[in-house]
Amino acid sequence: ISFALWLTGRLSNRKFILYVVAQLSASVFSMFIIFLTFSNPTIEMYKLVAIKPAEEDQLWRVFFTQVLGTFLLTYVAFTMGYEEAALIKEAESKVKKIHASDGLYLFSSSPQSATGFAPFAVGFIVFVCACYGGSSGCALSPTRMFGPAIFSGVWDYFYIYWIGMFVGSGLAGLLVVHVQLIQTPTAPII
Repeated sequence: ISFALWLTGRLSNRKFILYVVAQLSASVFSMFIIFLTFSNPTIEMYKLVAIKPAEEDQLWRVFFTQVLGTFLLTYVAFTMGYEEAALIKEAESKVKKIHASDGLYLFSSSPQSATGFAPFAVGFIVFVCACYGGSSGCALSPTRMFGPAIFSGVWDYFYIYWIGMFVGSGLAGLLVVHVQLIQTPTAPII
């Protein structure tokens, strides 16, 4: 999602780099917590949390799964939480601004609003994508793969997952921005 925000101009270069560093660091830190939590962790244990395609899986399926899963997650996150159409709603109704930063706005007027529904929608799409993930594991985030890969040494087809995630996220972000611009041509862009 950070890549899509950056690609669509909703995240500055500096913040994008900081977010990526923070996310990758958190991935490594979470594996360190696993190291501290379990007594005598072995490389085999780390390999259990590493994501790699099943041996019989074709690489194009892994790529397609990553593109589709990340596209769905990013699309839901953008349309539920980051849509600038909320700026128009703010002008038309009494909406409480929750957070604003460089073009990112989250609004909520009630728990029934789109933003109030966003955590459920994003959680549900993560659940659906995890069930759909098939033999690829459907990582949905580069950070999900980074920490386990460092600790386990499993880098099998790592690039396919990352490229698929960037393509899916970028396509979703661009789709939302361009569809939104077509629907609301007078919306102010911040």
